[in-house]
Amino acid sequence: MGTVGLSFGSPTSGAGFNVSSTVSEIMANLQNVETPWKDQITTINSQDTVLSSLGTLLSNLSTDMANLTDATGILSEKTGSSSNSNVVELTAASNAAVAGTHTVVVSNLAATSSGYLKEIPSASDTIAGSIVIQVGSGSAQTIAVNSTNNTLTGLASAINSAGIGVTAAVLTDASGSRLSIVSGTSGTGGDLTISSAITDTTPPTLGYTDSGANSSSQDTGTLGSVVSSTLDKLSGSLVLQVGTGTAQTITLSSNSTLTSLEGAINSSSLGVTAAIVTNSNGTSSISLTSPTAGSAGALTVTSSVTDTTPAALGYTSAVTGANA
Repeated sequence: MGTVGLSFGSPTSGAGFNVSSTVSEIMANLQNVETPWKDQITTINSQDTVLSSLGTLLSNLSTDMANLTDATGILSEKTGSSSNSNVVELTAASNAAVAGTHTVVVSNLAATSSGYLKEIPSASDTIAGSIVIQVGSGSAQTIAVNSTNNTLTGLASAINSAGIGVTAAVLTDASGSRLSIVSGTSGTGGDLTISSAITDTTPPTLGYTDSGANSSSQDTGTLGSVVSSTLDKLSGSLVLQVGTGTAQTITLSSNSTLTSLEGAINSSSLGVTAAIVTNSNGTSSISLTSPTAGSAGALTVTSSVTDTTPAALGYTSAVTGANA
């Protein structure tokens, strides 16, 4: 403890005794003694915290050691694997699982829903309308055709950019071009529900296919293909020639149909027989038969007849996820 000096001054000065200064010096000396004690208490508290943490760690270690020696504990848990993870995948196994090899019979794998629109003659044909696409129980979304996407390629791009959860692509083969749509989710959750109001507004030409002639038979061939022989509206003209005879032109009116074209051919002076036939896909064509056998009756047909009725591009489901 420090010392405190007291100064009373001169007996005759009249200054007296400075009490405030003296008390401050006494308090400062007392606090100097208390400070080391406070520092010791802080150190002891820190050491107590460390000891408490060490005790917790030791308790956890004791619990873990007890679990390791428990026959029904973590060491009893099972692991497993699948011989074909593409069909069945094992993600976890509890200690209740029976050890051994187990056989799982999978009758059907979850399929991915897909389908396509009706084919059109060319992927560059101008289309119109709209298509509504729904994936599973999600919200149905409508993709409208406008001047920026009015071809099959443009429609495929618009569908892929819409983020619906499907992939659209254009497929082209000998029968024409079609829009393919595949769900991005397998199983029933990815089933596609599609309503198409798309039409092909580019008038297709009714081409002629000759089946050929020989010396003993009459030349035959098939003209065009339309959805309905009585409803589809045709325009243009048809030039017919039998052998080396004079060619004759049949011009169609604005309301002509395949049926009226059949009648016009049969009414001509060429003697060619026309008959409407139904194709395997449900469309209709005109069968032409020459009146004369052999090369003298060979048919020469030049068609500029077009079907001006927009063709509906209906949707056909190829695969659904119902077997999921």
